[in-house]
Amino acid sequence: MISVSGEAIFEAVREVFLSLGVPLDGADWIAECLVDADLSGHPSHGVYRVSEYYRACRAGNVDPRAKPLIVDARSSNTLMIDGAGGFGQIVGRYAADVVSRRAAEHGMAAAAVFNSGHVGRLADHVRFLAERGQIGLMTANDAGANRVVPRPGGRVGRLGTNPFAFAVPRGTAPHLVMDFATSETSYGSLVVGWRRAGEAPNTEGSYDSVLPSFGGYKGFGLSLLVEVLSGVLTTAGWSTGAEKEAAQGFFLLAIDPEHFCGLDYLQSAVEEMLEWVQAPEADVDTQYTAPGLLGSLRRRQSGNVVGIDSTTWKELVEVMGACSVKVPEVVRDGP
Repeated sequence: MISVSGEAIFEAVREVFLSLGVPLDGADWIAECLVDADLSGHPSHGVYRVSEYYRACRAGNVDPRAKPLIVDARSSNTLMIDGAGGFGQIVGRYAADVVSRRAAEHGMAAAAVFNSGHVGRLADHVRFLAERGQIGLMTANDAGANRVVPRPGGRVGRLGTNPFAFAVPRGTAPHLVMDFATSETSYGSLVVGWRRAGEAPNTEGSYDSVLPSFGGYKGFGLSLLVEVLSGVLTTAGWSTGAEKEAAQGFFLLAIDPEHFCGLDYLQSAVEEMLEWVQAPEADVDTQYTAPGLLGSLRRRQSGNVVGIDSTTWKELVEVMGACSVKVPEVVRDGP
C-alpha cells in the first residue's frame, strides 16, 4: 500500500483535470470529492477513479468544458437538466445548487438529470443540501449499462447497483448522511477489494460476478424505484433501453424545512431522535453510529494521509506522466 499526503494527492489530481481542460472550480471540486472519499473510508469512489475519468475524457465520452443546462422547467420547481456530457461531479453540484435555490423559494424542488458523466458519491451532493439547511434525496443509475444485479433468485444481471442517498441537516456537522448501493455492496468496492488483494476481477459473466440486491425483494424493489427515477423519469436510459457506458441519469430532490416544520424544530427533533436510538442498552455491547459520523471519524483518524493500492498507484503515475503533472512524494510504502 502506498501512502501519500492528502494535500499532495489533491493538488496532483486537480492538476490532472486542469490539464484535461476542466475549469479551475470544477477541477477543485472533482479532486475534493475523490480525495475526501478515500479519507473518509470510501475508496470505491476515491482516486482510483482518476484513470477511469482520464480515459473517458481522452476517448471523447466526457466533455471537460461542458456546461449543464436546464432544458425544461414545466413548473418553477421541477427541472429537466442536460448534463451535456460533462464530469458527473460538476453536473451534480450544478443540479444541487439549482434545486436548493428553488426549494428555498417553493419548499421543494426536484431535478431529473440526463447525459451526465459518472456522478461519484451521491453523498457529496445531498450533503451540499444539508449544509444549506435542507433535506436531500438522490438516486442514480447507469443509463441501462453495467447490469450486475439479478432479480431475486436469478442469475442474470438485470439492473445496475442503483445507489440511493439522503441527507438531513443537523445543528452542527457531521450531518445525517447515508449513501448506499441497492446491491449488497457497490461494484467499485469489489474492484478496490480485488486490487488490494492483488486479484483480477471476474469477467466471465458467472454467478460470482453478479451482485444480489440487499434484503431480497425489498432491496430489489428499491432498486426498481431508483431505475424509474434515474433512468425513466430523466429519459437517460434504463436496463432495457439504450446502453450508454459513459452516461448516467440521476434524480435529485431538495426539501426546505422552513416551508414545513421549520429548520430549528427539525434539527432539535432529529437530535432527540438520535439520542433515543443511540441510547445504551443493558447487556448489549454494540453501539449505533448515526449515518455521516463514521466517515467524519475516519477522516480525522486518517491524519490526512491517503492509502492507495499498488495497481491504482501505477495507473495514477501513468496518468500524471501523460498530463505532465508532478507525482506526489510517497509518505510510506508498505502495509
